[in-house]
Amino acid sequence: MKFWRIPLVIGAALILGWTAQGADAQLISGCPNANLADAFGNLPVTNLNGGISASASTVWRGDGTWAIPAGSDNMTGPTSSVSGDIATFSGTSGTALQDTGTQFSALAPPASPSFTKTPVAPTAATATNTAQIATTAYVQNQAYATLALPALNGTATAPTPAQGTNSTQIATTAFVKSQRIPISIGWIAGQNPNNAIASVINQAMTVNAIVGAVEVANGSAATVVVNHAPSGVACSAGTALHSGSFNANGTAATDQTLTVTTASLAVGDRICLQTTFRAATSCC
Repeated sequence: MKFWRIPLVIGAALILGWTAQGADAQLISGCPNANLADAFGNLPVTNLNGGISASASTVWRGDGTWAIPAGSDNMTGPTSSVSGDIATFSGTSGTALQDTGTQFSALAPPASPSFTKTPVAPTAATATNTAQIATTAYVQNQAYATLALPALNGTATAPTPAQGTNSTQIATTAFVKSQRIPISIGWIAGQNPNNAIASVINQAMTVNAIVGAVEVANGSAATVVVNHAPSGVACSAGTALHSGSFNANGTAATDQTLTVTTASLAVGDRICLQTTFRAATSCC
């Protein structure tokens, strides 16, 4: 007969005894009524608390009960789900999940996100000057002038258009100063406009061109010169603004362009007309 000393765990008690083979397998020192047949192979569940609450998801605990181990293999979820969907907790048990129906790939990435619909963000304080997102409310709080009917204050500036620009672009004071301001010069038919003051300059300007036309030919040979007379100087003592002269008996409604020789005019300067008539001759 052979004997082995082995530990047997019964419930929460550790029993040390002698295990025998053969006909003596019914005897254990200190446990004369124990059946060694139950100590070999799988221990029947009914031997532990009668198998009450025993299942595939429970284990035998040291307090003599069957229970589900905390925090292990106790998460539950829907019977079906969509691959790639985000799962969240269902309820407050911390053991149940639900399918949100939102694909993880549908979320905006942190780098260069492409938003849709109407995303919102916190509105920064008016004086904020950082990389924080500027909401529409933040922009409105800056008190910028609106595109429609802006109310500007202070000294607003704008690019100065090129001379001759004819569009809806803003005209700066520099643009206005540089423009060609046409001065109409004329006289009543049959009257001699000699030494007549045609215009008095009320802002400094530059003469860019002198162009004239005869509306009605006067029928006699006559020439007209446009003189520049500084303030306090008689028209007759002025100097011509150009070379050559107008032909007062030229073709009606046809422009005559003279070459400018004096370009700058100051405030108070006068533009005068000097005319010369040649008497008609007859013979025979």
